[in-house]
Amino acid sequence: MILNRMNVTRIALLTALAFGGAISAEEAAKPAAKTASVPTPAPAPVANSGAKKTCEDVKAEIEAKIKAKGVKTFTLDIVPAADVKGAKVVGNCEAGSKKITYKRG
Repeated sequence: MILNRMNVTRIALLTALAFGGAISAEEAAKPAAKTASVPTPAPAPVANSGAKKTCEDVKAEIEAKIKAKGVKTFTLDIVPAADVKGAKVVGNCEAGSKKITYKRG
């Protein structure tokens, strides 16, 4: 990126905002050196970055939601996607290769 006065001013303002600091208009308007280096904030961490849920984890989450709705007797099964055959699918895992089916009672 070519650092001209406008870009340096924008970068200074954004950096100040990102780090919660205050910067006056006079400070932002000051000419900066053409070789100025502006620190780049690290990206915010993403929840569950890289951690994949197992089929059992997904099944446990679904089971908790069903129980929270007051359903007492039901069955959840993890089956290959090809073997669903009309069952009610309530979730999937392993990139869709397996489905979680629900049966009440």
